[in-house]
Amino acid sequence: MAVVYLSGLILLMLVIIFLVKSLFINPYLLKKNHAFTTGIIVKIEPSNEGAPTIHYEFTVDGKVYMGYMGLDIYADVYVGGQYEVMYYPPDPTISELQV
Repeated sequence: MAVVYLSGLILLMLVIIFLVKSLFINPYLLKKNHAFTTGIIVKIEPSNEGAPTIHYEFTVDGKVYMGYMGLDIYADVYVGGQYEVMYYPPDPTISELQV
């Protein structure tokens, strides 16, 4: 029983760390230090909650990175469209498509 409780506690802590990193640390890092490149939308996924999710790719120093983000339902974007991507140079996995 103690093992199940401990496993649940560890899982909860990991979820909290992920949320704090995603919601607070990554946007702060990106705002503080960023660069731009061109990215391309590779997929648009509809959502049951209204706003679709867009998946995009971009290249930094010859390496391809992928990102995704929720999209304003009224934005006029399409698969194959090219847009600026703002990324964090020390870790390009932290990025945001500039739609």
